[in-house]
Amino acid sequence: MKINPKIVFFGAGAIGGSVGAWVARQYENIFFLDRGQIQEALKARGITVYPGDAPAQRETVVVKVLGGLEEAVDADVLVLAVKNYSLGLVAEEVHKRLGDRPVIISMANGVENQRVLPRYFSKVIYCVISYNAWMDEPGVIGFQKKGPLIFGTLANELQEEMKELAGIFNRGVETIVTDHIQDAVHCKLVINLANSLTTLVGHQVRPISDLGLYQKIMTGLLLEGVEVIRAAGYRECRLGGIPSWRTIWMGAWLPRFIS
Repeated sequence: MKINPKIVFFGAGAIGGSVGAWVARQYENIFFLDRGQIQEALKARGITVYPGDAPAQRETVVVKVLGGLEEAVDADVLVLAVKNYSLGLVAEEVHKRLGDRPVIISMANGVENQRVLPRYFSKVIYCVISYNAWMDEPGVIGFQKKGPLIFGTLANELQEEMKELAGIFNRGVETIVTDHIQDAVHCKLVINLANSLTTLVGHQVRPISDLGLYQKIMTGLLLEGVEVIRAAGYRECRLGGIPSWRTIWMGAWLPRFIS
């Protein structure tokens, strides 16, 4: 990979926008590509990011926005920060325009990207996102905490590329290279189970009527997820700030006044 590679973020939603903004503050050769209102907002106002526990601490980063994939044909690295349900169409479109030349970084939790992307690209780095973020409006993004990101490949290839790119991303957000990406991917899947419960009970929309019951259901849900992936042969991968398997077990089985 050449010195100071051209990095293009395809997708500037909550994750692509926050990671991209953090890196863009410290790295010049980075560009953004999106559509509709997000593209217009980035052109007009850049990307504003703020920590959820301190909304007043907003920071706006002016970013360079591309008009379309035709302006990304010389990209050395393409960061795909799109939802899995649109990944196939995006990957096909990118391959038609750029071929198999760039290194692809996939910022989509789960395993669907491992099925889709190898159809189109031979150089794919998978990135596990270990923080939550949300978009208030196009170009305005809140985040729970800053990172970390975890880079890895399916066969532990692209070591030099991952090392160099992690060095660039680390200028803005903690980025770790692992040789156990499948463990990290599946551990994050377990944590994502919590999203279904918080949505069902309307967390942060209405008060939780019984916190003890909520905690019991949550820890039981996570523990079942842990047991499933452990039975499948995956090992614990500690993701920044996320409870350990031991902590989850204690929360599920010990009396509440202890756990």
